[in-house]
Amino acid sequence: MTVDRDRVTVTTNTASPMGGAFLAGIVSLIVNLIITYVIHYIFPSGDLGWALTLVAITSFFAGFFGYYGAFRQVRTV
Repeated sequence: MTVDRDRVTVTTNTASPMGGAFLAGIVSLIVNLIITYVIHYIFPSGDLGWALTLVAITSFFAGFFGYYGAFRQVRTV
């Protein structure tokens, strides 16, 4: 395997990151809700609804701002 160290190609997307960030938030939300629901059967909690609500809020914003921050980081390099 050879690596060309003389040429570096960086592609950036100039579109708004909001669409991708929203999709990343939704995917994170769905995955984490499923994981929380499965863990609930292993370690039962007192209130599953409250746990799912907190996980939904935090996982959506973690995915959203994680994507948005990564988008901005790539654009500044």
